[in-house]
Amino acid sequence: MNPSILNEKLNNLRTIAELIIRKGSLSRPDLARLTGLSPATVTNLTKELLKKRVIVEKGKLDSGLGRKAKLLEFNSRYGYFVNVNLDPSLPTSIYLSDLLGGVIEKEKKYITLKIIADNSEEALVSNIIDTIKKFIDSQDSVIRKKIIAIGISIPAVVNLDETIYSPLFKWYNIPLKASIENALSIPTFLENIARIKAIYEMNFIDRTVDKNVIYLALSPGIGMVNFYDSKLIKGKHSIAGEIGHMSLNILGEECYCGNKGCFELYCGESNIIKSAMALITENQSPILSDIVRNSPEDIDIKALFQAQQMGDMKVHKLLEEAGKYLGLALANVVNCFDPDRLIVSGDLIGESNLVYDCAVEEMRKRVFDILSRNIDIEKARLKSSDIVKAIANFILGKMLDDIATTK
Repeated sequence: MNPSILNEKLNNLRTIAELIIRKGSLSRPDLARLTGLSPATVTNLTKELLKKRVIVEKGKLDSGLGRKAKLLEFNSRYGYFVNVNLDPSLPTSIYLSDLLGGVIEKEKKYITLKIIADNSEEALVSNIIDTIKKFIDSQDSVIRKKIIAIGISIPAVVNLDETIYSPLFKWYNIPLKASIENALSIPTFLENIARIKAIYEMNFIDRTVDKNVIYLALSPGIGMVNFYDSKLIKGKHSIAGEIGHMSLNILGEECYCGNKGCFELYCGESNIIKSAMALITENQSPILSDIVRNSPEDIDIKALFQAQQMGDMKVHKLLEEAGKYLGLALANVVNCFDPDRLIVSGDLIGESNLVYDCAVEEMRKRVFDILSRNIDIEKARLKSSDIVKAIANFILGKMLDDIATTK
């Protein structure tokens, strides 16, 4: 076959599979309308995907006129993914999922991510690999044979060469991806967690309307992702979006990155919890202290909002201040990027509207020329508990060409 014709066919196979995944189910006439391909071409392409079991026929669409059109769905059990979420504030979570992120089995294990005297780079990488291998080995042999990829999310910089850099963990260009692939012989993909979440959120965006999208992730750290014309902007060194280390206060305390007054110090969940722990230690927050039964290590964002709603004014002030700093940062983002849509995620704005409302109010005070703009800002759809859906979506994006076009 002519190379250009073959390339066009492969692109069309991916496009059809992608559309079916995004829409959930589509008929052949739907696909012809959405792709602009002829009905005959769509029939031939879907026939090929059906033969490979990439898609399956499920039910019929009753239009009320003529013969009912058969609906096509993506076969989520075509294979399986191993999804790993490395988070310094939580146990490492490992999930076996179908290709759409449906959880089949999960496991949690504490892994010390920071490199210290008794946890060298070699020991850390070996521990991660051993944990993944044991999880895979514990699966049924039929499932093990159908595991087609591993995906890892991590709150760190993933360099262009796919090594990992994190001053917080003291990871300096660690080749985790290559090490896992060499040890387990399974394709492995890793990415910064904010980018993985942002890629998932783009499934719900009308990309013909929203060309310039900003995603802001508030978690233990803070990350920003910018999509322009549906393309993720990584920057020259793949560190675009490290907004957590933008200074909001030049006289502020020092951050672990060496800078002062970083955004992350005021709105990063870990730092907010640290400030709340200080309130308990200094006996300034009896309500919060009672909620966590005098065990500061049990504090989480949910506990802070519970205390605030019970009338704890110190916690209220802490959260309100975080909202104002968030609004200041959002105004800077809007002024710099002039986005079509701004999406904010994280428990800090998901558990209650207090921080979110304070942030939006502060942003609107500070954004340039507000009267000439219509700022579309919204909370992210993805919940922290559903991170596996985002990781699986990320892996599928990397693997879809192979899945849709391999004979």
